[in-house]
Amino acid sequence: MAMQGAESSLTSSQSRVMVVDRGRDFDDMRARLTAWLEGRMPDATRLVLSSFSHPVGAGISNETILFEAEWQESGKPVRQSYVLRFHPGAHQMFLDPGFERQIALIRVLNTGGFPAPRILWEEHDPAVLGGAFFVMERVTGRVPVSHPVYNLSGWLFDAPVAMRRTVWEDAMAKMAAIHRFDMALLPFLERPDYGGFGPGDGFSEEYAYWKAAYAWSSGGREVPMLERAYDWLDANMPAAYETGLAWGDARIGNMIFGEDGRVRVVLDWEQASLAGGLHDLAWWLVMDAMFSTGIGVARLDGLGTRDETIALWKELTGRSTDALLWHEVFACARGTTLVTRQCWLNARPAPGANPNNNLFTRHLAGAMGWDAPADIDC
Repeated sequence: MAMQGAESSLTSSQSRVMVVDRGRDFDDMRARLTAWLEGRMPDATRLVLSSFSHPVGAGISNETILFEAEWQESGKPVRQSYVLRFHPGAHQMFLDPGFERQIALIRVLNTGGFPAPRILWEEHDPAVLGGAFFVMERVTGRVPVSHPVYNLSGWLFDAPVAMRRTVWEDAMAKMAAIHRFDMALLPFLERPDYGGFGPGDGFSEEYAYWKAAYAWSSGGREVPMLERAYDWLDANMPAAYETGLAWGDARIGNMIFGEDGRVRVVLDWEQASLAGGLHDLAWWLVMDAMFSTGIGVARLDGLGTRDETIALWKELTGRSTDALLWHEVFACARGTTLVTRQCWLNARPAPGANPNNNLFTRHLAGAMGWDAPADIDC
């Protein structure tokens, strides 16, 4: 498809709310979900569901719906807020959505005391609501959303520098805690079907998975910047690396913070793997740069600089960052793969917002001293 419209950077697109909306009939959903929940809440009477809506400011991989529930229990009124998250179905951003793995991981994290969302119920029969789904408790708080970007507006933009520092420090502490999590509890995160260097090698399995995802997302068509990135990655594979739990979409916008600036819950685990902590640190740094200098705005004072972030992560984990550049190139390749898939799904390439020329590839070209990427169609 030919590209339409000019968009030399994604600054303008950051103001669009990118939410997966399947155009569901919320009245029909209310009736179906009420009946389903009644079978799982035996002590609840007079159950009423209301306030169905999509979250604002995020959500491009899974359809997410917020709703309220009220009921009577032991003669007393109860009110609770919930989040319903669907299997992506045909709107699949990832080669392997890992829906069941995501549920299993969140449950393990809950058991281990980590602040992940609490899953209350799950359903794998698509006949109930038109697709598999799970229901979580909704955690209230503040999110540094990406649309519009937190460096330009919102609660974090308005917060004092000391509060921003608390937000950053606690966010880093939670990410480091992920990287110390016991990998022996997570065998279901292995990806042996995609290859790798050997059984249980989460790092090479994840690399093989994303190379397969590139071919899938592009329909087999070559994306010049991805070809160059993977050529470089293949030629510069780290001689030594660590495996372990990686969050996958490690960024401040996937956390909910309380009034005190501390993390209340860590969200979005569909990209989790056993690729190791450096996998996350690299993604964090790339996303931090893209949502500031990458769109021509300054990083907020109080949020850690690149050097501070690297130093604090090393202090909290005791791990080496010798292979950080390799992981940052890989992070850009992963991000570009997702841009490619999104372009394929939406068929809306634009100058500066297409598989070969986007925020990830421009960041990559700048970091590596490569020529500026050219535009291509989906």
